[in-house]
Amino acid sequence: MPHVKKVCSYRLYLPALMKINNLNTVLTGTPDTSKLTNGVLHIYTLLLKDVVEKRKKSVAVTTKFPGYTQIRHETFRSYLGDNYLKVLDLLFKAGYLEMLTMDENGVEHLGGYYDFHYNGEPGRCKSYRIPSHFYSDTNLYSIIEHMPTKHDLNKKDAVNRQNIRYEEKYRNLVLENMRDIVLIDTPESRHTLQGIFTNRGIELQPEDYIEFFNHNPFRPEHVDPYGFRCHNPVTSQEKVMRPYQRFADDLGEPLSVLDFVASQPALIANINAALIKKLVPECSDVIRYFKEVEHDEQYLKYKKLAMSGNIYEYFVKKFNETFPYSTPIDRDKAKEIVYISFFSNYDYKEAAKPIEHTLQALKQSILQSNESMIAKLQQTLFKKQAYALLKQEFPAVHRLFTNIKTLKWAFNEDSYTNNCLMAQRIESNLVYIHIAKNLFDGGVTRFGVIHDAFLVKKKDEAKARKIIAATLRTLNITLKFS
Repeated sequence: MPHVKKVCSYRLYLPALMKINNLNTVLTGTPDTSKLTNGVLHIYTLLLKDVVEKRKKSVAVTTKFPGYTQIRHETFRSYLGDNYLKVLDLLFKAGYLEMLTMDENGVEHLGGYYDFHYNGEPGRCKSYRIPSHFYSDTNLYSIIEHMPTKHDLNKKDAVNRQNIRYEEKYRNLVLENMRDIVLIDTPESRHTLQGIFTNRGIELQPEDYIEFFNHNPFRPEHVDPYGFRCHNPVTSQEKVMRPYQRFADDLGEPLSVLDFVASQPALIANINAALIKKLVPECSDVIRYFKEVEHDEQYLKYKKLAMSGNIYEYFVKKFNETFPYSTPIDRDKAKEIVYISFFSNYDYKEAAKPIEHTLQALKQSILQSNESMIAKLQQTLFKKQAYALLKQEFPAVHRLFTNIKTLKWAFNEDSYTNNCLMAQRIESNLVYIHIAKNLFDGGVTRFGVIHDAFLVKKKDEAKARKIIAATLRTLNITLKFS
């Protein structure tokens, strides 16, 4: 595959059955293209991108569109100017755009219904959609190649980064890299995507997903204020798509995935006073609780298993031994055990009825062939078993977490997740402030990060491994990575 030079152009999208000259006439009274048309095309691209993304996530889509998309007034003002309300009114009256006017209770809001959340963030925002009659049975859109001005690029970046709540140099550098990661369009990548869509009952063509992932200008970025992790379209892709990811300016070079093994349990096992002060000083009041268990025999056993990368295999073995009446679990299910038993609300777990009670209810539901109740009770049973297994195998770890969950931190409203927040911040600060910095400084400059995994060019893999290993040694952290 040839080396492809990166270009600054991107694509805009027009609904399949909409004619550009007709849109121009709606906006300006003449069929000639205008600056306003360019702005509306950016809005349509935002809406069409959301259609594709929602179709990928949803179970079977039975309508020609999956609903409305929230768009901030700042975005409208940026692309349509200070008189954006007049432009929207033109589109509404011509039937070229629809606004959500009914709330979840069926109450009509003639000026538009405000939803008080935007992409999970608090905010006051109206929702819009492209009318369904502009979609054909076989196509959602037509493509318009766009060579943006510097002003266009600045506006695009403002939209993509409007949910950044935490700024840090190396996170920003990695996010810049991630903007350039695309999917190669091959029979194999399409086949893999089709398998995902078929399993979910989704009516979406692989080529449409690849088109929007690679070429639409809007790739929102987010640094969550909880664990300081970076999120973007690459981080939300399924693992099976990683073999098809490439940097847009080097499509012929595959990416290798360097992934920490059991990273969060292992990082917790590595925690000591020095590491907390270096990576999460805001959590320093947990130090006394780690000191209380540091010589405990069961805690040392946990540390050994977690640092060696064998903690999940241990939970598989012990679960299958302890609960022989349940379906045997595998390593993926053991990850759920760790998540449930480490990060759940312990007050709720302690107040719950015993496992035996759930078992009896499950047997009764099986006798009654109550399938929905059987599924619900099986899930409840597994959660109780997971919690019980931690208490049985690692009581010192359970005691440690119980104490951490009692702490009151101004930066975390749900104190029962304190240990989860601490683990995520340790992981993300290790990954970005230390490892990513050293990779950049060491000459490995084109790489991406998916939480605890690094996407590096195959030719840089050996060098990246050495830099990561040296960083861990410097910090006295024992982590295995694949």
